[in-house]
Amino acid sequence: MAERKENPVMEKIVSLCKRRGFIFQSSEIYGGLNGFWDYGPLGAELKRNVKELWWRSMTQQREDVVGLEASIIMHPKIWEASGHTSTFSDPMVDCLGCKRRFRADQTGRLSGTAYHYKGASDRAEFEKITDFLRGEKPALAIFEKEKSLNEIAEEWIASPDPGMRERGKQLHEFVRTSSGTLQFQEDFSVLVPHGKPPESAQKKAREFYQQRGVKDPLLRGERTEQVDNSVQFCPECGCALTPPRQFNLMFKTHIGPVESEENVAYLRPETAQAIFAQFKTVLEVSRQKIPFGIAQIGKAFRNEINPRNFTFRSREFEQMELEFFIRPDEAVEAIAGRVASASEIGNRKSEIGNSDWGWEAWHKYWVEQRIAWYESIGLPRASLEEYWQKKKELAHYARATVDILYKFPFG
Repeated sequence: MAERKENPVMEKIVSLCKRRGFIFQSSEIYGGLNGFWDYGPLGAELKRNVKELWWRSMTQQREDVVGLEASIIMHPKIWEASGHTSTFSDPMVDCLGCKRRFRADQTGRLSGTAYHYKGASDRAEFEKITDFLRGEKPALAIFEKEKSLNEIAEEWIASPDPGMRERGKQLHEFVRTSSGTLQFQEDFSVLVPHGKPPESAQKKAREFYQQRGVKDPLLRGERTEQVDNSVQFCPECGCALTPPRQFNLMFKTHIGPVESEENVAYLRPETAQAIFAQFKTVLEVSRQKIPFGIAQIGKAFRNEINPRNFTFRSREFEQMELEFFIRPDEAVEAIAGRVASASEIGNRKSEIGNSDWGWEAWHKYWVEQRIAWYESIGLPRASLEEYWQKKKELAHYARATVDILYKFPFG
């Protein structure tokens, strides 16, 4: 299994934030809630300063961007139309041993010796049944080769020999009144890193079957396999993971006093959808013309499977978002007679939003604007990196996407 990675820098940052009153664990007096954070006196002021600076530079100092403050809960049909109710999900896996939960794409690749088991029998009950079958040498051999006891009983009951039929009935009754752990048939696997003793695999397997009611497990059907770069085992304890299943990230709630499917609502997982839903109204009342933008600052909520990295993957967070609306290139060409290339705009800073700007020019402009803003609040340019998503990585609605990456202590 993977060794837990310690990050001394992050540990110091987290400790400093708490000591100086920047960020506290939410509900800490009751053990805290994973993925939720409270901002202390200094943290609240710092956060407010950043938001106000962003708002001022994005809306108050521009004539082509207006603001919006939408509600957190919106009509559920908005989320149905956007695909969030059906597709806003992450693949989730559970560890069969330690019960920890992970995103399927974040478990890491592990190598070692995999120990596979076909099931387990309770030692005391196994001894009882073997004593019962000992006089029937063939039956005992069949049982030890994993054949179902019920199958053996049915074969005996169907025998023309009255003695065998009676033995079959006795065996059937013995199985019926047992605790169900004579042959507990559920597969289990565990990965042991190279150099570790095999006894650790047997210990975890016994613990697994004990959790399922087998008091003193006698492991059955053990086999080993060398595996490399597998994603099927827990990075914490090495036990097998469940098959991935989709987990919707939206927090669900209900409107009104009665909880029913008719009044289901969701806490918004992002601020963009309200901007799209109110686009026509904002365009009309603000007397803007395309191209123009709508900016919003607000809370968003995502029921993350495994919150981590301090505040950087949380279940409640705040977004500062701009949606900028432009004409399609076909319309730009019809109006201006041409579409400016992205390389041209570097020498035309005084002509922001010229009528011949197409989507590539606007895209480059906004990437440069965001990087310049990050530098203006003190982030060194060397700590920022542009990642241009490859075609296969793009969302179905995107022509281009640039992730502006920051070099955090954790990567």
